[in-house]
Amino acid sequence: MSCCILQVPLNYAQTNQSSISISMLLLSPPNQKNNSLFVLSQGPGESGLGLVSIIDQLIPVEYGITIIFPDHRGTEYLKNRCTIEGLNQFSMTYAARNLAILIEAFQLIGRISILGVSYGTYWLNRFLTIYPNLVQPPVMNSPLKPLLHSFTMYNIRAASMTSQFLPYCHYQIECIKYFPVDRPGVMLYKILQDIDSNNQLYFFFQAQGLSSSSSDPLATDVNTPVLNTDVLYYYIAFSELWLYFNQSDIDQQALNTFQNATIIAPNLRSDLIALRDA
Repeated sequence: MSCCILQVPLNYAQTNQSSISISMLLLSPPNQKNNSLFVLSQGPGESGLGLVSIIDQLIPVEYGITIIFPDHRGTEYLKNRCTIEGLNQFSMTYAARNLAILIEAFQLIGRISILGVSYGTYWLNRFLTIYPNLVQPPVMNSPLKPLLHSFTMYNIRAASMTSQFLPYCHYQIECIKYFPVDRPGVMLYKILQDIDSNNQLYFFFQAQGLSSSSSDPLATDVNTPVLNTDVLYYYIAFSELWLYFNQSDIDQQALNTFQNATIIAPNLRSDLIALRDA
């Protein structure tokens, strides 16, 4: 395991001006096979270190792949972020350009791949739009299509995923009993709260590849160093992820309509509209 820091322009429109440091973590297996994988973090606003603890479940060390975890532009960096002008330098596009510099700076031999996880899917999609031929196999580990999904459609997405899960659950007695037909629609987030204390229900969610971990950007494990950046999260969430491609802006009433139109949906906080309007 080793760490590296690379200087990149703060503003790509003025490359001869200020620069910032982008850090990354490199895991080198004992039996390297000249294959490298860049892993793009969740978030937005999460450090690349956030995936280190689970990467062995995705990429066994026996594969001999060198794994690189780059930090997203803006993570742990405070200067020039307190104004809209400063925040504009921490866009997804600039993060994609950082990634291109990192790949070229490493001068890696062999096959170079990129894995985007959750928000990393959007980051990778933006990278491929700008640099379609820089890497060989890109992998997007997310059920979402970057151009079609938005934060405003969280409830619709949850309902779609639930509609795929429930038919599977219907034929499992120990699973379907938690979804009685005579009960009003159950909120998914309420079910998730009970998973950790119920091993049987947890098994069925695990079987479908679902996780009970919180997606709340403000939630922090007491055993995990504080590496996430809430400012970056909200900036990218509202400036780039709030609406899907060509979607018109919505108000609180429209958001409530999406919420009420679904049987099972996450507890999308109502103050998001207020934050966006602020």
